[in-house]
Amino acid sequence: MKSTFSLALTLAVALAAPCAHAAVDCLTVAASSAQQHAGAFAGRFQATQVLDVDLSVLFSARAAGRLAGDHVVEVRVYTPKGNLYQSIELPFTADSGRRNQERRLPGHPEPLALRGLAAATLNRSLFFAVKATLPVAGTPILNNSLYGQWTAEAFVDGASAACGPKGTFTISE
Repeated sequence: MKSTFSLALTLAVALAAPCAHAAVDCLTVAASSAQQHAGAFAGRFQATQVLDVDLSVLFSARAAGRLAGDHVVEVRVYTPKGNLYQSIELPFTADSGRRNQERRLPGHPEPLALRGLAAATLNRSLFFAVKATLPVAGTPILNNSLYGQWTAEAFVDGASAACGPKGTFTISE
């Protein structure tokens, strides 16, 4: 009887707990580099051929339409072994008139420029993206041969859940 009550209480608490939903949905995080693939989204990059890898958080037109005002996206980048390598926070806006204005973020010593959503094409579909840059040349990625499949996920406005599925890309020697 006591175990049945405990199970029922556990289920009630679990069902009553709020779900950790992302504030805004995004499609994924897609990778590109100006030094390879003509800047198009790709899944593989050679560490000795790129200066950095751009990580674009992609939003559908519908999701971008709900992004009124200023927002912050955090892109978490994980090594091939699954360890957090870097967390990149970027303020962004859907308001083209506010692009490049500065915004202070907690934990950052200097204000950061607001980035605007830019049109991006993936698999012949139009999306809107905010782009973070992951330096490769002259970093521990190259110096410590951190080659293999990397993972990136995005969180919008401090949400506890990622806004979409993780994106993957490979950095090879």
